[in-house]
Amino acid sequence: MSKYDVDNEWDKFNKIMEGYKNGNKQVRDGHPEDIKIAIESFFSAALMLQEYPDMGTIPGEYVVNLINIMSKYPEYNKLTMDLTKILIEGVE
Repeated sequence: MSKYDVDNEWDKFNKIMEGYKNGNKQVRDGHPEDIKIAIESFFSAALMLQEYPDMGTIPGEYVVNLINIMSKYPEYNKLTMDLTKILIEGVE
């Protein structure tokens, strides 16, 4: 991934997180409550990353928690597998 692509992705991430922090963006309705809580926890960790970019990554326990909870629901299988693949292979 080029520096331009990384910067562009970081800009997108910051815009999404800013919207979440300001209440303009939120987890959509229709998710099971434990999924919603796990997503919100993950977003809170993402906000930490935004505030402290030197962290480099979202703490692993937030990612593991999200994947563990999502894995209980077959309708989230593709997303669960995609996240697991990213963890194993990284992002190109």
